[in-house]
Amino acid sequence: MVFALNNDYEKLAFLVANAKNKNQPAFRELYEETWRPLYYHIVSRVANREDAQDLLQDVYISAFDNINSLTENIAFMKWLYQIANNRVNNYFSRTKKKVDFIIDEDDMPYALDEIESDFLTEQQLIKSETSEELMSVIKKLPDKQKSSLLLFYYDNFNIAEISDIFECSENVIKKRLFDARATLRRLLEATNIK
Repeated sequence: MVFALNNDYEKLAFLVANAKNKNQPAFRELYEETWRPLYYHIVSRVANREDAQDLLQDVYISAFDNINSLTENIAFMKWLYQIANNRVNNYFSRTKKKVDFIIDEDDMPYALDEIESDFLTEQQLIKSETSEELMSVIKKLPDKQKSSLLLFYYDNFNIAEISDIFECSENVIKKRLFDARATLRRLLEATNIK
């Protein structure tokens, strides 16, 4: 998450406190500071930019309507992702759509570098056009593994935060990440990146 990389949660907490007092510029700045990583998360799950934009709008409307229910201002991003996760799950329940991963490299500038460094050796990185190959392999992961992996590497959430977002135990998230890493290694080896 770009915002987390800047380690600026205190600024978010300050903006949330102001937004709770119906400060419109604070609402606007919260949106501007947070929409991009949340949009990328949503579009990576629903694979349709228009639907992702609609869901993003629903997430922010819900967040701003219910901002006074947020007890820890510093946890705004985690709370926002929980709302997004619920909206995406409702979307799948309503539409029964099958997802095809559509985020391209421009949408995920940081995640690929981190994932590549964890799964590929230096020799593999030199031999291949890893970004394209890695993206094609990530597409093959089950949705919950893919989402957990992206939240961990791209959005820089820790395991406890991801478990809160998905409303499951930390062990479930650890298992998803373990399975995703194992699948990625297996699929990368199968693509002859050796």
